[in-house]
Amino acid sequence: AYRDAVAALARGDMEVGFAALRSLGWVEEVASDDRHRALARDYLAAVAAGKSALVVSPTHAEGGQVTALIREARKEDGTLGAIDQSFFALRNLAWTEAERGDPARYSTGLVVQFFKDAPGIKKGERLQIDGWDKEGRVLARRADGTTLPLPVQLAARFQVYEPFVLGLAKGDQVRVTQNGTTEDGAHKLNNGSMHTVAGFTPGGDVLLANGWVIGRDFGHLAHGYCTTSHASQGKTVDLVFVAQGAESF
Repeated sequence: AYRDAVAALARGDMEVGFAALRSLGWVEEVASDDRHRALARDYLAAVAAGKSALVVSPTHAEGGQVTALIREARKEDGTLGAIDQSFFALRNLAWTEAERGDPARYSTGLVVQFFKDAPGIKKGERLQIDGWDKEGRVLARRADGTTLPLPVQLAARFQVYEPFVLGLAKGDQVRVTQNGTTEDGAHKLNNGSMHTVAGFTPGGDVLLANGWVIGRDFGHLAHGYCTTSHASQGKTVDLVFVAQGAESF
């Protein structure tokens, strides 16, 4: 029956193929409002059974909806701390070099981080967009409050991010979104690596289950339940759940 269903899909007969899969109990239609909740329920059931699992979604918006439901259910069953701690986080806008070099694309509040030295700017320094001067140059504010024109002509040396508040609780799964180091500089944090939050230090840093500490201002963390298809490449898990609905168009 499975072979017949696949053969029908292969020749483009979608109605027959899906009818065959439905007759096997492998396709279930649910209301749009219930779809993410059903996915979250099945994900948590897989984890409870000792399986490794990952949710893949093409957009951060839909992935965020699923993540919120997973975290809500984990708080209800006590596997996740009830109170979130708020952390500064950055979402890479993935602009091309040409886009980063266009002053018209910037808006106040965006964050620029340099990964190579630039004149007067050190590798790793972050600047926040603070408007434009009379000559139309993009102004960026440093941590000390001073401003300088953003050298958009050196766009190959920095990335542009959107800041947001990331809520974390004890027991959360987190994903590193950019290479870095732990707070003491002793351990590398690799882009895409997954970790479990064991708690928080008195100073408000993130304590991981392996004993490492990530500084509260590290910025490059995200919840680790759901990822984009691009970020999921190379991952090995027992089960994959795909959240892809009309909102991801």
